[in-house]
Amino acid sequence: MKLEKFQKVAIIGAGPSLDYCFSELRALAHEGALFLISDSIAVGLIRVLKLEPQQTIIFTVEKRRHGYLLRDHKLKNFQIAAYAQCDQRNLPNGKILRFTLAHEKNTDEIILHSPGTVAGVMLSFAKSKMRGARELYLFGCDFSYPENQVYSRLVTPHWRCNDHRLFNNITHQYLATLRKSSALQIVNGYAIKSTFEFMQSAENWKSLLDQFSPRVALYDYSPLGIRHERVQKLSPNYSLS
Repeated sequence: MKLEKFQKVAIIGAGPSLDYCFSELRALAHEGALFLISDSIAVGLIRVLKLEPQQTIIFTVEKRRHGYLLRDHKLKNFQIAAYAQCDQRNLPNGKILRFTLAHEKNTDEIILHSPGTVAGVMLSFAKSKMRGARELYLFGCDFSYPENQVYSRLVTPHWRCNDHRLFNNITHQYLATLRKSSALQIVNGYAIKSTFEFMQSAENWKSLLDQFSPRVALYDYSPLGIRHERVQKLSPNYSLS
C-alpha cells in the first residue's frame, strides 16, 4: 500500500458519536480516503461502507485477545497493523504490519502511543507515515461517554442491534471502567462522564497534534472529543444508516 498517495485520512475510533457520521464516512470513502480503523468496529464499518482493502488499515493493540478480527474471514484480505508483542496465532492470516510503542527500546518501528486509546496509535501512525496527507478527519474519538453510552453500534456482536447498547457485557465493561476511574468533563455547562485515563489521553493528543505540519487540516466530528486550536469541529448530518 502506497501511503504517500492518500491526501485524505480518516481515523475511526469506536466512540458512540460514530453512529451519526455514516454520510460523511461514505463521502470520504467515495473520494478515496484512507481509513485507519479500530479493530472493535472493523467488521461492521467495512460492511456498512463497503470499504476496499487498498484503502483500509485495521489497528489492534491487544497482546492476546483479537476476537474482533477473527469473527470474519474476509478480513484476511485487509492490512492489519498489530502490536509487536501480540500473538501471531491469534491474528487472521493476511498482511500484518507490526508496530511498537514509543517507550520501548531496541525497536525498528516506533509508533507514538496515547494511553487508553487505539485511536492514539492511529493518530501517531498518520503523523509519522502519511507524508502526503493534507486533510485528517477524526470520527468516534469521544474521550467520554455521552448519554452513558460506551461504544458505537458497530462493535460486534452488537452492530446489528437497534436497541440500547448498554446491556450484557457492554454494561459490565462500562460499570467496571467507571469503578476503576471516574471523572467529569464540563462542556457548555453540562457534566459529561469520562475517566481519568481518557482525560489524560486527550491531553497527550494535544501535544501530538502540535507536531502536525500546518499544511494538514484537522477536523473532528465528535461533539466532545479533542479540543485543540488546530482542530476544526464539524457537525454530522446525523444519518443513522
